[in-house]
Amino acid sequence: MVRPFRKSLTTEGDLQLPQFLDGWRKLVMLLDPLGTLFTFATQEASAKLSVLESYSQGPYSTHYHTFSAMADWEQDPSKHSSGLHTLVLLHRALHWAQLCLGGIARVQNTNMGTLCREAYQSVLSPHHPWLIRQAANLAFLAFPSQSQILALVCPGDSEQEAQEALSQVADVLEAVFNRTQGLLAERGLLTERVTLKPTGDR
Repeated sequence: MVRPFRKSLTTEGDLQLPQFLDGWRKLVMLLDPLGTLFTFATQEASAKLSVLESYSQGPYSTHYHTFSAMADWEQDPSKHSSGLHTLVLLHRALHWAQLCLGGIARVQNTNMGTLCREAYQSVLSPHHPWLIRQAANLAFLAFPSQSQILALVCPGDSEQEAQEALSQVADVLEAVFNRTQGLLAERGLLTERVTLKPTGDR
């Protein structure tokens, strides 16, 4: 998972979308065994990944190799903006995953459910309807402990080895998040005034 996310950053100042999507698919595989809340998040992410993958492999695929190419294409008033809209949603989910995994790897003597709930409330909750927020808050009450999560992430490794591995994952997710955050900000796609069209068929 670390390798494709790093490759997504190989072009200075841009984001390679095929590698970004490959990294996300592997992140889903990492998060799926970690509990109900992560499964809920990864199911939502998988649907969004499928949308972007359909564009990157479809008739307009040349416009979906990098973030900049996609933004140039979709910000043309005559084009749809489903790819950009989907990427913004994945960007938020990536930030939440990065905060959770970084906390699990590095924070000691803290309830992991509380830590990840606080990350959820700051990153995702403002964009979710009431029912989803309530379901998420209930799921955080049954969140696995730090040692349980580390054992699931790196079965057979010591707790220290698992923490080091998860810390590397969090670092690369942070690098991808920061790159994407900058690109979205340059295009004015992080302001509340921007309305992105919902995901749909071309």
